[in-house]
Amino acid sequence: MLDIIGNLAKLISLSHRLWGNMLA
Repeated sequence: MLDIIGNLAKLISLSHRLWGNMLA
């Protein structure tokens, strides 16, 4: 269960970084 939450957080932070690069 915690693994799923951890992976979800990683995906969100990664996608957030990607969006930031695209919008920059």
